[in-house]
Amino acid sequence: MTNIKNLLDASKNTYQYQAQAKENGVKDFALFSTTFDEKSNHSGLAYINESSGEVIVAHRGTDFTKVKDIVTDLKIVMNWKETKADISAVKFTDSVIDDLIDQGFDIKKVIQTGHSLGGRLAQHCLKTLNETSDYKAESITFNSARVSTHDTQDKEFDHLNLRAKGNGVFTTDLVTSFGSHLGETVDIILPEIKNFIQAHKLTSFELMEEHYKKVFSEIPISELIQLSKKSNDFALLSSSLEIEKTDLLKNISQMNTDLTKDANIVSTQIGKSYKGEIIAETPKEYVQQLGENSKYFAFHVKSNLNKPVNLGDKVQISYPKDSSKKASVEQISLSSSKTKSR
Repeated sequence: MTNIKNLLDASKNTYQYQAQAKENGVKDFALFSTTFDEKSNHSGLAYINESSGEVIVAHRGTDFTKVKDIVTDLKIVMNWKETKADISAVKFTDSVIDDLIDQGFDIKKVIQTGHSLGGRLAQHCLKTLNETSDYKAESITFNSARVSTHDTQDKEFDHLNLRAKGNGVFTTDLVTSFGSHLGETVDIILPEIKNFIQAHKLTSFELMEEHYKKVFSEIPISELIQLSKKSNDFALLSSSLEIEKTDLLKNISQMNTDLTKDANIVSTQIGKSYKGEIIAETPKEYVQQLGENSKYFAFHVKSNLNKPVNLGDKVQISYPKDSSKKASVEQISLSSSKTKSR
C-alpha cells in the first residue's frame, strides 16, 4: 500500500545526494535507479516494491542555485508546452520501465511524484504514460507547478496535487495557485504555516502527520485520488469526528432518496459565502445543505461563527477576508437563493 508519506519521503530524497537518498530510503520500497541530466538539470529517483509491483518515480523540484532550473521555470510561466526537463523526465521513466522489464519485474502500477517543478514533471510523465502505455499510472504531487495556463482541468487523470496553506491571509502556496493541473487539487490546511514562502516548502507537508494522520499514512493513494474527485475537503479525514461525519452524510442521503451516495463536501474558504438550510450538527460543527435537494454540503465550525444557528434555519454564512474575524450569519429565504456558494 503506497501512501502519501512514502511519496513525500521519495520527493524529499530527490533533493539529496545519491548516497543520502539511499540511506534515507522509503518504507517498503528499495531504491532502483537514479538519474541526473546535465542538459536540463533534471534529477530523479526510482523505487520499487517487489511484493506489490508498485514503482515510484520521483522528480526533483527547482534548484534555485542552478540557472537551468530557473530557465525551465520561466518557460513554464511563458506556457511552453514541453521543456527539456519534461523530455528528460519522460526518458527516465521509460528507462526505469525498460530496465525493470529486462529484469523480469512484474510492474503493477507506476506512481509519479514531485514537488514544485518536480510536480509538473510528474504530471507530464503521467500524461505521457496514459497516452503511450497500458500501465496503471497515478500521481501525487506537492505544491506542483502548473502544466497549463488554462483554467480547465483534465479531470480524467488519476492525479492529486496537494497545496499547503495556513489559516491566515497570504499563507497559501503561490506556485500551485496559477494555471491548471491534471486531476484535482486539494488544500492541506496546516495552522503552523504563517506565510506563502513557508507554505511552498516541501518539509511543511511533514505536518500532515499531526493534522491529517489518516490521510498521510493510513489510506492508499488510489483511494485518496478517487476521494478527491468527490470532495476537495480532506479535513473530513483529519478530524477526530471523521467517523461521525461520514455516518452523518450517510444518514443525510437516506433522508431523501434524491440524494444519492455521491454527497459532496464543499470546503469553506475565506472571502466566500454559503447559502442553505442547517440540517444537522455535531458537537463542534453545523451541517448546511447548499440548496434544496442539493448533493452539496458545508461543515461550519461553531466557534468560527459570530452567532449560533438552529436546525432548520435557512442562512447565509459569510467568511470575511480577514481570517481573524468570525463568519457572519444572516437569515435568508432560499426561494431567492439560486446558487450554492459564491
